[in-house]
Amino acid sequence: MKIKKIISGIMAVLVLFGAVTVFSVNPVCDYSITASAIQYGTYENLTYRKYSDYIEISDCKKSAEEIIIPAEIKGLPVTSIGDGAFATCSGLTSITLPDNVTNIGRSAFSYCGSLTSITLPDNVINIGRSAFEGCSGLTEITIPENVISIGVFAFDSCFGLISITIPESVTSIGDSAFNFTPWLEEKRKENPLVIVNNILIDGKTYDGDVVIPDDVTSIGDSAFFNCSGLTSVTLPDSVTSIGYDAFFECSSLTSIIIPDGVTSIGNSAFRGCSCLKEITILNPDCEIYDSIDTVCNGFDDDRNGYFNGTICGYENSTAQAYAEKYGYNFEAIKENEKPETLLGDANCDGEISVADATLILQYCGNKDKYNLTEQGKINADIDGTAGISAVDALMIQQYDAGIINKF
Repeated sequence: MKIKKIISGIMAVLVLFGAVTVFSVNPVCDYSITASAIQYGTYENLTYRKYSDYIEISDCKKSAEEIIIPAEIKGLPVTSIGDGAFATCSGLTSITLPDNVTNIGRSAFSYCGSLTSITLPDNVINIGRSAFEGCSGLTEITIPENVISIGVFAFDSCFGLISITIPESVTSIGDSAFNFTPWLEEKRKENPLVIVNNILIDGKTYDGDVVIPDDVTSIGDSAFFNCSGLTSVTLPDSVTSIGYDAFFECSSLTSIIIPDGVTSIGNSAFRGCSCLKEITILNPDCEIYDSIDTVCNGFDDDRNGYFNGTICGYENSTAQAYAEKYGYNFEAIKENEKPETLLGDANCDGEISVADATLILQYCGNKDKYNLTEQGKINADIDGTAGISAVDALMIQQYDAGIINKF
């Protein structure tokens, strides 16, 4: 009798686990049918995946030095270089890709330190995250004209890269895509604000006040990451997006106005901005990444984000919803209160006079004592250079004296 009970118990357990298995793996069964259609094979030094209508290169012998990938394998076109396919192939010096290739996967050639040349086919449309990260021997590369986006860390630590051709088709460049490359360093020498295809991808060496040029449409991911000396930023109406970590730990930034053309603000865009007291978001429908990290001064002992400043925006706007969700102070602005730019009106009294010139000179001499409002900083930068200087004060004096009649 005791044995029967034991057997019954075992059967019950088996039935239970069988039921659980049937319930939980049904979706996986569907996937396995798809996966079973994938076949694996080798071609010389390469390993590939054979799908129903294309081939993806998935691996390579680490000892390979020169690789020519064929246009077809088993009668199917080779269209993809898979994730990590050639990663850490340290002896690889050159590789030829067929014209069929459209995808360069994540870390596809990462840390191929001996790779000196590669030609990307015109049909390539995607360059994945860290695709060429650590390719220290690579000296030049041309991005095909069908590419729209370059992944995060795509060419990070390519210490030998001095020439990069980027077509106008590229509208998105990921965080640190060209970090630690001579190409980026040369760009910084030309202008501390590195702008490619109207995307501001790097401003990390910038201190003081910065005015973003009018043709910039995107503040890229980590564009001003840890730019602790940045005191103010003027964004043009042309900007439509602010990437994640864009102003991460800009500890001297006190206020900023986000133009009404901006449709999205990325995660951690203003995280760790310890002195930020006011952020004005003029687009009532702006998509603000739903995280307390997006706008915060810092974190308490329990790692909870906090913001002691004020978020300004229109009533019933996404700015208001964001502020209320995370318990931040919100101040509503009315339609007729939208800041208007009046060049020269540094004190924002609606007039242009010597008083504005005096305030600018005082501000330049001691920003802590003679601060300007965010709109005042916009009004004060008359000559359109990156920053407020005595030149702006001189132009106001000339205007007040009638020497010039417009800015």
